[in-house]
Amino acid sequence: MKLRSMSLAIVGIASVLTSPSHAAVSILDPGYSFTTYHTHSVATSAVISFDWDASDAVHYQTATSAFAFGGLFRWNGVTQTTAVVGNSDFSGAGVVRIGDNLYFNTEDFTSQKVSKYGPLSGSPIATIISTGPSFDLFGRNPGEIFITGSIGFGTNQIFYTTLDGAGNFTGAPVSLGLTIGSSGPIAFDLAGNMYYAPGFGNRSIYKYLAADVAAAITDPITNPLPAAASRLWRDYSADFATVSGGTGMAFDEAGELLLTLTDFSNPSYLVRFDVDALGDYEGFEAILSSTDQLGDVRFRDGSIYLANGNTILQVVPEPGTIGLVLMGCAALALLRRRRGCPRPAPEIRP
Repeated sequence: MKLRSMSLAIVGIASVLTSPSHAAVSILDPGYSFTTYHTHSVATSAVISFDWDASDAVHYQTATSAFAFGGLFRWNGVTQTTAVVGNSDFSGAGVVRIGDNLYFNTEDFTSQKVSKYGPLSGSPIATIISTGPSFDLFGRNPGEIFITGSIGFGTNQIFYTTLDGAGNFTGAPVSLGLTIGSSGPIAFDLAGNMYYAPGFGNRSIYKYLAADVAAAITDPITNPLPAAASRLWRDYSADFATVSGGTGMAFDEAGELLLTLTDFSNPSYLVRFDVDALGDYEGFEAILSSTDQLGDVRFRDGSIYLANGNTILQVVPEPGTIGLVLMGCAALALLRRRRGCPRPAPEIRP
């Protein structure tokens, strides 16, 4: 048995699985409210990650209570259908659409697998396109894919490859360098800086500059990502002492960092970490908590979406909040600083 399999199944997927039917969600920031966007038909399976196709139908991957791959599903707002039937593999943590294809990951006792499901505009089929390390998947631009993962119980690494015209990897994903802690989510801001939050054992957020990422892509042997300790952005261990680590990460329309924090037995949190005009940490606000484990998070069309047990929640600003933000932005502009002023959201999942 590969040690990585145990790392993925126990540390990664167990951190987003309990009994979905008994979850309680509490809004902690009165500037937001939430509703259930979709409830998966199997109460004992958890939604792990999700993304939308060009027709606005959401595709999502589930894990069973035994950490197995529960399947890939499609919901068009009316009907839930099975895109890929579940199997005995362990579920991975990433679903991402890039162009006309969807990518998701699983693993068995001998290999880790990234599968392509597409073309979404035609008659899609699932094809395994990689058997390298893969805990979570992230897209950037039409033809790039980043993967967080580790070999055995080793430190997380960030892998990178590009896609050809058919949506296949142009080569085996190359490690850009070690980060720190166990595998977790990443996200890019508008400037191309990459943020990373370990999924277990390290309650911090790390920020790699766009120049760090570019250098590592160009020459990962000579110029790998700098040591994580030199790129610490925020240590949140004192603020959220009971969580294990991050499970999902995205930027909202104001350029603030959204992160889901979860634990095996304590409440999970959706947190907004504020980013100032220089890209530095400027404070945080806990938006909601859940007695279930939270999975991936996305920002889309003015709303936050996140996996919560066997549901996908939609979190929206309360009426009047946007107006207050705009008024605040106008006032803050006079002070030559920005906090929470709307700007275009970064597109990292074409």
